[in-house]
Amino acid sequence: MTTSPTRLSKQARREQLLDTALAVVREQGADGLTLVTLAEAAGVSRPITYDHFGTRSGLLIALYRRIDERQAATAARDFERTPKRLADVARLMGESYMSCFRTAGPECHAIFAALKGDEDMERVQRELTAGYVEFYRGLLAPYAKVDEAELRRRC
Repeated sequence: MTTSPTRLSKQARREQLLDTALAVVREQGADGLTLVTLAEAAGVSRPITYDHFGTRSGLLIALYRRIDERQAATAARDFERTPKRLADVARLMGESYMSCFRTAGPECHAIFAALKGDEDMERVQRELTAGYVEFYRGLLAPYAKVDEAELRRRC
């Protein structure tokens, strides 16, 4: 008796594809990742990968966003548990930055390098940076002796 593979929801399939894509980057580097190699590694048809990501750039950006979202969520959890004193916030900002750098792994750096000069990635990078600026501005606002615009610029 043959059993058919479990049909995943679109979101579950996307997560499976991103997990597989990250494994491909880890094993073969970013140059080894295409929508075709992802389909083969994930055991799905090519149209499924094209449906989820559109282009190789779209896939790499999705991977980069996923890594960034996980790093941001970890930082947010860390700051929720931090005493609300400037010295503690400042210390954790430095620790958080270094932790993100260490835990992102070589895959993140390879993905970013593969997207260097990509117009869509530049837009995404500006968007992510703006999010971090707002995050850090919010952390520092209670202690700032400058106006909102200046604090935002400094962040």
